[in-house]
Amino acid sequence: MGTITIRNIDNQLNEILKQNAKKNNLSLNRWLLQVLNRVAGNEKNVQLQTHHELDALSGGWSKKDVQAFDKNTKLFEQVDGEIWK
Repeated sequence: MGTITIRNIDNQLNEILKQNAKKNNLSLNRWLLQVLNRVAGNEKNVQLQTHHELDALSGGWSKKDVQAFDKNTKLFEQVDGEIWK
């Protein structure tokens, strides 16, 4: 796969591109690839595959789960001064 660098993108265009990607729930890179494929007439690649294998793990904690996690990982927030001198 190749890499392309586009120079001289002004701030307004940059924001518009980011907003469009966000509106479509895509990374800026993925959204731009879809747009470029569509403009170039490369219709077979317009819809890039979205993966959902980890969706069940996202946002699945209850308040009780979060509290237990915070309690059990509190120790990791402490810095050992002897080690970090």
